Amino acid sequence: MPRIPEAFINELVSRSDIVEVIESHVPLKKSARDYMACCPFHTEKTPSFSVSAEKQFYHCFGCGAHGTVLGFLMEYLHLDFVSAVEHLAARYGLILPISTSLEETVETTKPLYEILQKCETFYRHQLKQSEEAISYLKSRGLTGEIAKHFALGYSASSRLLSQFRDEKQVLLTSGMLIQQDDGNCYDRFRQRIMIPIRDQRGRTIAFGGRVLGDAKPKYLNSPETPLFHKRRELFGLYEVKKALRHISRILVVEGYMDVIALAQHGISNAVATLGTSVTAEHVRKLFRVCQDVVFCFDGDEAGRRAAWRTVSVILPLIDQGQQVRFLFLPEGEDPDSWVHRLGEKKFLQAVDSSKLLSEYFFEELISQSGVDVQGADGKARFIALAKPLIMSMSEDNVFRGILTEMLAKKLNVNVNDLWNWFDGSSVEKIPEERSEINASKNKINSPVRTLIILLLHYPDLASSADIEKDISTYSIKGVSLLCDVLELLKHNKSLSSQGVIDNFIGTEYDQSLVKLLKQPFFVTQEGAKNEFIGALNKLKEQQRDWQIQQLQNKARTEKLSDIEKQKLRDLLK
Repeated sequence: MPRIPEAFINELVSRSDIVEVIESHVPLKKSARDYMACCPFHTEKTPSFSVSAEKQFYHCFGCGAHGTVLGFLMEYLHLDFVSAVEHLAARYGLILPISTSLEETVETTKPLYEILQKCETFYRHQLKQSEEAISYLKSRGLTGEIAKHFALGYSASSRLLSQFRDEKQVLLTSGMLIQQDDGNCYDRFRQRIMIPIRDQRGRTIAFGGRVLGDAKPKYLNSPETPLFHKRRELFGLYEVKKALRHISRILVVEGYMDVIALAQHGISNAVATLGTSVTAEHVRKLFRVCQDVVFCFDGDEAGRRAAWRTVSVILPLIDQGQQVRFLFLPEGEDPDSWVHRLGEKKFLQAVDSSKLLSEYFFEELISQSGVDVQGADGKARFIALAKPLIMSMSEDNVFRGILTEMLAKKLNVNVNDLWNWFDGSSVEKIPEERSEINASKNKINSPVRTLIILLLHYPDLASSADIEKDISTYSIKGVSLLCDVLELLKHNKSLSSQGVIDNFIGTEYDQSLVKLLKQPFFVTQEGAKNEFIGALNKLKEQQRDWQIQQLQNKARTEKLSDIEKQKLRDLLK
């Protein structure tokens, strides 16, 4: 993939005026030293979108969107980073000094883009001349408007080489021709409806072909080329961004004819994988465009296997604020046939009522375990199936904690014991920071863990440190235990470490405290207070970040009250 020198990016950003760039897309009004507008990333009546010429930065006090000029272009135009840099460079007349791999040099890719565009134009012309192909599209319920929107065409026969006689090699490299052992070439696509596959900038990078009858293979894609890597691409994503200014949800289906049929019924937010299972590249690309994704699968066994593979791909990538659902089709149906039978309204109702990722996660685990999950053997089997999936998520992933709590509730087990069975730690699972306490083993503790460990070794810290009274209201795992330890030590100032643990014997925390006390500890008494205050400040920062995230998540789905907006402003300061 292209690599752009950092020096060029810095120079490009320094030459850019964020006010000028944003104003070309969103009308701005001067307000004191900054510029204001209604946010382009969520619906609002009162302007809360601020652009600072001085700081070259934008921020929305309503939904929390913020960033630099490149960040705005990526978010507003739904571009990846390289495309955003290209877009901005073109605006200022700068040429990108791109360094690429041998396979993807500019000299190689430019003629490929050009020949594929020529093929697209040629196929569209052939479609207009083929009554058979036009009749087929009409039989699928497709109009000329939809055919134009997706640039559909038709390949009548082997004619590319005669049409582009001097471009044989580039046709071979682009996958449009197949060369036989004797050196003769013929068209890869013949007697097929031709469907251009476009990148995020709208450039044709490959084709899909669908036969008019029942010949095999029914669908045929371009092979892998320097431009086309099917594990990275999603058919229809460019068309979705072209049709919708605000993309609130994306529906992922399995075939491009399903995408086209859904668009014909007014459902313009569907994309399709290209003959592959869902990949991490697909998921990252989807999450960059939209926070709400629905995956549609056949309801048969093969469809459910594909859905479960998708779960394993999604979990390491999902983060707070993102929502994933699974829609399973009735047996014998595909999105094309189902939307024809149900109509747009009922189809969208089915999408709205599709299964949340967490719901499907536990439903499928119960099915796979094949035993009574209330019995000891069933619980063990269930946990063994769930563990690798939950542990594939990062430790600071909120969804990881939510799934674990749901799992503990379903199995009627203690959540701290569950964490202990997972990875040997059972106090809490929250974002963790570097601490001197166990740096010798390159291990990381969270602020809550750090505070508890320090209190166990130096109990007098409970009275010497300034602890806010509202710490008990923090929405962070482990805080309840921390507050209990603090309360105990404040009323029993001479209590030893073992005395603290003795007070928790018989509770759900006794083993957790023992394990924390046994951790390697190298902080001197002189440094303990500073370490304690530092960890406490990090805990406060965590709580603030959590509150900001909650308000920003809420702003994506509903309007914040004036009090909530002010609270978000105060937190962001």
